Amino acid sequence: MDSYEMSDKRKAIIATTWDYLLKTGLGNASIGELCKETKLAQSSLYYWFENKDDVWIEAGKFGISKVVDSLLCYTLDHTDNIRKYF
Repeated sequence: MDSYEMSDKRKAIIATTWDYLLKTGLGNASIGELCKETKLAQSSLYYWFENKDDVWIEAGKFGISKVVDSLLCYTLDHTDNIRKYF
């Protein structure tokens, strides 16, 4: 498996983790349930991430980037009325 495929797999796990966290919240999240969502064994999950904190942090970064991207796209789509926007 080359690094491109691994990167795509890791991204897919992170996106699924983000969706899982949106449904459950971090306080109710568990690695066991996440593995069910991602259809991975825990050992496979830990192949891609150092530990559970690494999984949650990467998912948080992914979520923040989605929010920032959405705000930026909205802003750029409404540049005709930028003074009103801000």
